[in-house]
Amino acid sequence: MSGSRKIIPAICIAALCAFVNTASPAYCAETAKVLRVMDADVLRVTYKGKVEYVRLAGIEINETPSDNETIKTTLSGNLNLEFIVSLKGKNKPVIMSEKNRLAVLFTRRTVKPGDEVVIEIDGRRRDEHKMLLCYVFLPKGKFLNEELVKAGFAKVSEEPYVRYRERLMSAYTTARKEKRGGKTYSVK
Repeated sequence: MSGSRKIIPAICIAALCAFVNTASPAYCAETAKVLRVMDADVLRVTYKGKVEYVRLAGIEINETPSDNETIKTTLSGNLNLEFIVSLKGKNKPVIMSEKNRLAVLFTRRTVKPGDEVVIEIDGRRRDEHKMLLCYVFLPKGKFLNEELVKAGFAKVSEEPYVRYRERLMSAYTTARKEKRGGKTYSVK
């Protein structure tokens, strides 16, 4: 009887190791508290007792206006200047398209300071600005990355590994068919 008791845990451990070795990369869902929405795809959060900047993984938002769009500067108060200046340089003005301004407003209406969110850190962990790359799930179960794509404000990243690629591509296809985003988003 004692021999079978040793075999069962060994089988469980072997099965777990086989699963971990085939899952690539390993993801872990953890909670974070939102402190501020910095940009359409950047949140400032408290995570593991530290303040961190989180960039939404798997999506891309074009933040540069096209030639025919009205240029908006961050001087209008739409973004946190301290954060933007730290990324762009003190003497370089930051310009924002109308669509990006609406995307920021959309994110601010979707996630609020004080919200507890669930984050899954992307396999690359951090971007070139040392922000955590995460998939963010909201308190009511919505997937923030997907919500931005559904609303027409983001497209799916061309990175080789996007964990939720099929889900995000489905949202992107629907948004394009329904011509969502930009001026079609009502800011009331």
